[in-house]
Amino acid sequence: MVPHKPKTDQRRLPKKKRAKKPSAFRITDRDVELVRALSKYRYLLIDQIDWLFPDSSKDKLTRRLNLLFHHGYLNREKLAEVGNQYIYGMREKGAGLLAENDGVTRDKIVWKRHQNQVKAAHIRHLLDVNSVVIAFEVGLAESVLNGEIEQYLVRAGSPKSDTLSVIVRDKDGARKTASVVPDGILGIKFNTGEIGIFFIEVERGTIPPKRWENKIAIYREYARSEDLIEKFRTKWFIVLTITSTEKKLRSRAKSTIIAGGKRAFWYTTADKTEPDSILNQIWIRASDLFQLRNERTEPLSTFRNAPLTSILDTIKG
Repeated sequence: MVPHKPKTDQRRLPKKKRAKKPSAFRITDRDVELVRALSKYRYLLIDQIDWLFPDSSKDKLTRRLNLLFHHGYLNREKLAEVGNQYIYGMREKGAGLLAENDGVTRDKIVWKRHQNQVKAAHIRHLLDVNSVVIAFEVGLAESVLNGEIEQYLVRAGSPKSDTLSVIVRDKDGARKTASVVPDGILGIKFNTGEIGIFFIEVERGTIPPKRWENKIAIYREYARSEDLIEKFRTKWFIVLTITSTEKKLRSRAKSTIIAGGKRAFWYTTADKTEPDSILNQIWIRASDLFQLRNERTEPLSTFRNAPLTSILDTIKG
């Protein structure tokens, strides 16, 4: 029996390295969209890209990404920290493609080579943040179409524009500036005209409890600052924290109560934050798990029995 010959050159492209002379291919509108997504998010997994482009099959997306990699528009690599999956990132040629497509000079495309020169732990965290941001993007876009909300904005946090600073006192009573940069920022304008602000924290349990308590204290102080009203046009916010496990969720919730945090601090686990579930009743308030009584932290409920809430249902009224 004669072996079946592949119909295209794509199947013969090497998997572990970029082909020296890949066959010619025509750039499509979808290719430009894929490169633009990498420009925005820096690093993406195929599942995340699949969320962003639900009108295309994962197989088709993988084929186009493969071609974009071999033709030098994208980078890809594997890291054990993310299950040895391909991680896609942009290259200079990809930035040039966006500039040409948009009819602008290269300097107008916000991407630099050094953005690819980061440690594996940073890539892992960025991918975790991207999963949450993209899930909100997809879920809230559907909510707008359904008439549940008027509009929204969600993005990863930036030290340049999203640093939340407050004045606190140290153990000696001296005043000092303390800051926190949320991993993400979500704003929702509801049909009532009210604006809800949500600061996103993606926490894998890698920082000490005391440092987490300090972060909660900064958020609490920021809730009383004039900057909140001036910058976000609202008098309240909710901190949404995504942890990797139920055990870590309880640990962070307990630290939140120790630091004086109450109903404005919500928690869930990463396995629940997909586009079709992130707006469901998946969030647990720290104050529903623990209480501070006689200077001691006492449990109120187990993870399984704690009341759950959703962003949309909580704010509608």
